[in-house]
Amino acid sequence: MRIFLFALFCLIPKIFVAQPLYTFQKAVAMDIDVDGNLYLLDKESVYKLDKWGGFLAYKNLKNVINKANDIDAKSGHGIFVADTQNHRILQFDKDLNYEAAFQLTIEAKSEAQLLSEQSFGCDLSIETPALPTSIAIDYYGDFYFIDQNQHLATKQAQNGTIKAQFATESNVNLVAFDGNGILYLADPLAEKVLVYDTNGSYLYEIGNQLKSIVNINVVQQKLLVTFPHLVHVYSPSGRLLQTYTPPFSENLVDSNYSNGFLWLLTEKHLYGIKQ
Repeated sequence: MRIFLFALFCLIPKIFVAQPLYTFQKAVAMDIDVDGNLYLLDKESVYKLDKWGGFLAYKNLKNVINKANDIDAKSGHGIFVADTQNHRILQFDKDLNYEAAFQLTIEAKSEAQLLSEQSFGCDLSIETPALPTSIAIDYYGDFYFIDQNQHLATKQAQNGTIKAQFATESNVNLVAFDGNGILYLADPLAEKVLVYDTNGSYLYEIGNQLKSIVNINVVQQKLLVTFPHLVHVYSPSGRLLQTYTPPFSENLVDSNYSNGFLWLLTEKHLYGIKQ
């Protein structure tokens, strides 16, 4: 009888009530470096945690940044933060020491300018300061960012050269890079994720009726699409592998994988769920 009860207990799904590891003012995003360390972007600060969630470093950005919106740590070139209202991306080293600032621009063209180009063969493009709200950095150090106003993705070199623009006929608001030359862009109006190569060529799309996407990340060859109350995990080809519903009522702002944990970030708390 005891053996039977033990076997029955092992078959019952175990439900764990997640307890928050940290409390924030207003967290907006997180990313993970190649060593599995976590970097969390709060309203006016950045936190570095180890792969177990242990505290490693802290950087106050209050007097440096004007509206932080996104963070990227996986490129191997450093830790990058979107400084939206200052039209730039800030670079820090792995210990959160400041290293550099890169100004961002977008190429804006009116219908009249486009018509003039077609008629006279001249380039009358105008470069205007960008408002980066979502960023990704590839292994060559090129930036991919979404502009707050134009809702398109731009690829820009660190010297300021604009290399490509993506999803110019869409309304994208999130960008993620997978390390293999593939870019993922979330389009909230089309309710799906668009997939491009890094030269701006459209490849395919993922999902259908993906309403209220709040963030996307690529890690361990999986695409994590975060919604306010659940996370979808896709294969690179777009096959839905898993849907995870958190055991708490707070709205999610981001999710990521590291060290066998699914890390879930809300505005106020970080949760680590063992997978």
